[in-house]
Amino acid sequence: MVKPLLSIAIEQLVARGLNRAKAEELAAQLAELATVDDESLRWQTLASRVLSPALPFAVHELLYQENYGQHRQQQLPCPAWIPQTEVVAKTHLAEWIGALGLASYEELHDWSVNHPEEFANTLAAALTLCFQDPPLRGCDTSAGVENARWYSQARLNIVESCFQADDDALAVIAGDEQGQLKYLTYAQLKALTARVANGLAELGLQPGDRVAICMPMTVNAVAAFLGIIAAGCSVVTIADSFSVAEMAVRFEITQPKRIFIQDEIIRNGKAHPLFEKIAAQQGLPAILLRASDSRDIQLRREDIEWDDFLSADNDLNCVPCSPDQETTIIFSSGTTGQPKAIPWDHT
Repeated sequence: MVKPLLSIAIEQLVARGLNRAKAEELAAQLAELATVDDESLRWQTLASRVLSPALPFAVHELLYQENYGQHRQQQLPCPAWIPQTEVVAKTHLAEWIGALGLASYEELHDWSVNHPEEFANTLAAALTLCFQDPPLRGCDTSAGVENARWYSQARLNIVESCFQADDDALAVIAGDEQGQLKYLTYAQLKALTARVANGLAELGLQPGDRVAICMPMTVNAVAAFLGIIAAGCSVVTIADSFSVAEMAVRFEITQPKRIFIQDEIIRNGKAHPLFEKIAAQQGLPAILLRASDSRDIQLRREDIEWDDFLSADNDLNCVPCSPDQETTIIFSSGTTGQPKAIPWDHT
């Protein structure tokens, strides 16, 4: 049987940007894979030993399409990246599978399906989840597996589980457009998270309220995200690339009480206004973070600056919640209709 890769002509490689000498060299390397029948294994070998960024993308694409001929016919997955066995063996999942005395991911899956309560309790212990009130059952399927209740009757706030490292351990490394790095320890991040959570409570927000975030991934964004959840509220994620109309649709769906937003975002050395996108949004007061002092921002009556918002109280007391209480809302793309809100919870 002729392997798909061997059917690639040198002229095809030349047409995709290789000179003839390089095309002939690549064709010889492909011929060495003639004995490999498994298309996934063949692609793994090809990607790790033959392909490189120096080859035109069109060549990568051609080899990928030709390699997975049988997979496509049988409607099987065609993975573009397959980790090496030694890499997989070093993952936390592989280590956990071994610690459980199981031989494979398939065995882990079977165990989780057939023994869901044991699986849930073992997983909680492995992740060192911090429960304020422990669960009565790891997985309650008394109402049917389609209505399973995970960690029933438990109370927790997942943010507490984020701060189990040593206080002086490094929690966040953040870089700006100029390449300057900022470092934050767990103690510093915890204190900033507490100031956010307590600041929200001081503004009158209640557990269950929704708070939007629209800003780049910065140290303050991390603290805002954790602080919202620590306060028992949920995060509404708003991409800073959204248009005014795209933001408005998502606000209408989720009805957030506040929004953390930067005045502008800096990309490739250019400043792009951000706060302006929500300035006309009625009933959504902003907590404004400034990326620079260059932009003249006219705050609305209920808006507040980040520094004025932060509470002086840096003691973190996370609001206890049920495991299935909402923590975050993300959205589908909305390319084929209205975006769909997708809630995440504490577990």
